This record gives sequence, structure tokens and C-alpha cells, in this order.
Amino acid sequence: LDEVGVLSSYSMFLVRQDLETIAKAVPAYEYISKNGGYYSKMFFTQNIDYLQRHLTEKLVELNAMLSVYEKEKNESEIAKTKKEIEVCEELQVQFKEM
Repeated sequence: LDEVGVLSSYSMFLVRQDLETIAKAVPAYEYISKNGGYYSKMFFTQNIDYLQRHLTEKLVELNAMLSVYEKEKNESEIAKTKKEIEVCEELQVQFKEM
């Protein structure tokens, strides 16, 4: 059961981090999805759903920011935000495929 606690704690930790840190965690979740114990696999979907909800909220936030930057014609922030949106969408795909 320690594995389940670590997985849940790690998920809660990750939603407070930037997208780059979440991306670095993907291999750990892939490992658990393939090699985790019975209980880890049982609670795995809940943890993935938690991360997916966070990423969806982050996308809403990023798209709102993008709209503001587009109105301001702030090209550097537009490019940066579009990159973050791409990363966020890719993370959603990666977690969905587990």
C-alpha cells in the first residue's frame, strides 16, 4: 500500500508544479501503469483523472491568457503561451494513453 500512497502524494505534488516538471513525471506513471502492484493499478485511474482535470484547468487558463496577449499584440507572450498550450495538450494525450 505504500506504493498507492506515494502515487497519490506524487499526483497531488505534481498539480502544484509547472508543465515541465509534470512532463518529467510521465515515465514514472508509465512504469507504474505497467509494473505497479495490484492496489497501485486499482487506484491508478483516479490519479490519472486527477492529473487530467488539472491539465484541463491549465488549458482553460492558458487559452484565456492567450486571448489577452493577442488583444495586446504581445508577440513574445503569444509564442510562449502557444508553446505551453502544446505541451499541456501533449501531456493530456500521454496520460490518456496509459
